[in-house]
Amino acid sequence: MAGVSPATVSNVINNKGNVSLQNRRKVEAILREVGFQPNIHARALKAHTTKSFGLVLPSLEDPYYSQIVHGFDDFLKNQGSTFRLFLTQDIPMNESKAIQEAYQNQMGGLAIMPALPENVAYSKYREKHQIPWVFLDRVPPVSSEYVLIADYRALAVFTASLLREERVQHILLLTADKRFFCERTFCDVFFQEIGSLQPYITHVEIETSWSMAFKNAFSVLQEWPEISHVVATNHIHARAVLDVADYLGLSLKVIYLGRENWKAFKENRQNIIEISRPGLKIGRRAAEILTKAVEGFSGIRPTQEVVPVYLKKSPHQPKSPRVIRTSKRPVIRVTMLNDPCHEAIRSLIHDYKTRSQATIEIVPLSYEALYHEVVRNPESPFDVFMVDVSWLPECVYFRRLRELTPLIVPASEPFYGFIPGVLENYALLNGCYFAVPFYFGVQLLFYRRDIFEDPELNQAFLEQSGRELSIPRGWDEYNQVARFFTKSINPLSPVEYGTTVGAHNNTAIVCEFLPRLWYYGGEIFDREGRATIASLQAINALQNYIETFRYAPSPNNWWQKQVENFAQGLSAMMIMFTSNVFPILEKRLSKVYDRFGIAQISGEVSVLGGWSLGINARSEQVEESFEFIRWACSSELAIPFSLLGGCTPHFSVYQSAELVRALPWASLAEKTFNKAKKRAAIPHLGLEVVEQKQLEQIIGENLRKAIEGSITPKEALHKSQEEIDRFGFHFM
Repeated sequence: MAGVSPATVSNVINNKGNVSLQNRRKVEAILREVGFQPNIHARALKAHTTKSFGLVLPSLEDPYYSQIVHGFDDFLKNQGSTFRLFLTQDIPMNESKAIQEAYQNQMGGLAIMPALPENVAYSKYREKHQIPWVFLDRVPPVSSEYVLIADYRALAVFTASLLREERVQHILLLTADKRFFCERTFCDVFFQEIGSLQPYITHVEIETSWSMAFKNAFSVLQEWPEISHVVATNHIHARAVLDVADYLGLSLKVIYLGRENWKAFKENRQNIIEISRPGLKIGRRAAEILTKAVEGFSGIRPTQEVVPVYLKKSPHQPKSPRVIRTSKRPVIRVTMLNDPCHEAIRSLIHDYKTRSQATIEIVPLSYEALYHEVVRNPESPFDVFMVDVSWLPECVYFRRLRELTPLIVPASEPFYGFIPGVLENYALLNGCYFAVPFYFGVQLLFYRRDIFEDPELNQAFLEQSGRELSIPRGWDEYNQVARFFTKSINPLSPVEYGTTVGAHNNTAIVCEFLPRLWYYGGEIFDREGRATIASLQAINALQNYIETFRYAPSPNNWWQKQVENFAQGLSAMMIMFTSNVFPILEKRLSKVYDRFGIAQISGEVSVLGGWSLGINARSEQVEESFEFIRWACSSELAIPFSLLGGCTPHFSVYQSAELVRALPWASLAEKTFNKAKKRAAIPHLGLEVVEQKQLEQIIGENLRKAIEGSITPKEALHKSQEEIDRFGFHFM
């Protein structure tokens, strides 16, 4: 019917082989017309497979999920059956792949705690593959499905009864997505039962990730310090809020839904009550239902089964509060960039106050204002500066920073465990310490993994370009892929633009131009310090950069706007510093949180970004200032700092599975650091002083004219070289 060979039809059905886009569409149209569905049971019979089942859960981070696994396993072992565990991290794309893999492995049934709140989202799988399913906890009961759910009504009633025993003024209620049936049931009953107390309730919905819960709980508890009680519908949220309470010095009573046979998270946790949920029972019952369904047991019918709960509270004694010294506190003034890292330190500052007599005043500034304050203002009143990695040579040259070597040698603890090369780039100059590494940043490629893996788009790209669609290895390939995904050029593209660019200011232009310059073999300066930016390699790099603007939205975007465009699903690719990309992980803000991949940028050489903390040479409070720097840059603070928006240079953090899972770019960023290059220059010791900002202004303004088309790339680079020579730069 489709006019193709049986082998081609087989390749389309099994998504194998090299089938042209035209033939693939023909075959798929015929298959839809005839209502074709692969018979998974026939495949299993042909393969003589043993009885095996699938269990799909968000993670094993919550002990309740682990109990479900143990219960599922216990029952199947006794039946001589096996199972495969799939973990989705509550990402729908991961879940879809897990379900497809379960079908491909001819599993006899599937138990799933879904990432999506409605049964209808799974109907396409149920209609296509007729195997038994059991939904756990999260979806509402319908006539066509078997749903196992803990008795969340009873759990809510019991939780409210515990709060009635106390005078509660303000409650923080932490739940997962309220669209999930279990969360909605608990909330509705809890609000009804607690209503007579008339407390103020702050309800926050957070995904079941410790890192996101930690970040959100920090924000809420800072805004509402009067909160005395926290109710959480899972262990992950409870653990996060207790960790936040430690950093903020809060005394909270935490009640949460956990597992049976509860033990404390660790000793001396204060006022914790865990309410048991029947994870083992649900796991065993799900395995039993699937086994009987496969065996054709007539008593198994689609229904909702409420699993009873055993209610037991396990209070703990409060811990002794940390002693805070009450003597008069010196005031340390700190100026920092107004970015997420400054917000992270501000959020964590209570932890510092419990360790020190000093009071910290943090003043955030824009990039330009901070540069002026740190480099150009000899009368700056601040004690501690946040210093861009490219400013360090200038700060030393202008004697803006106090040498820290005498302080560091006897107190070397802050300098253990950094990524190799960090100290050399962020702290040391001419063998002396002038700063402490605060956070680092490298450029990575963020791309839409879902559309890069789409079979139709892959075939179309192959037919247009003569090569397979893949992550670009060079900047010519980058523009080729960006062109393909620009809808105004290729109507097949599922996104509007192929990439993003950020020409908001001169620094942004230079940071986007330099990786291309290095890829084509060019440099701004040669080894003798002479300007070489007018080279043929530089012209090729600038031509490539100018072409990229054809495949991107407005060229005047700053980095935050680029991230927003990518998070909204407007662009297929984005080159961005790791310290700016947190919004793409936020489910409430991002449409691509579960659909993006990460790779090294084309050419694999990133601009080295990041910041250090140093002491103003004029400061009279050196010891107190260094005490603050030691705390802010310590390994102890590294994980919460990173989760709240920083990017720590401590090596040990990148061995943490929890952090790597929370920040999927962390491991690659650490590896990319070794190849990254600085953009710094220092002035000759002549009468006229030229600074890093002036260098970037010279290059950035001339490149902008070429981007706008008012001069040619060759003219822009020759003008840049002439101005650099006139001011007398050399490369550091």
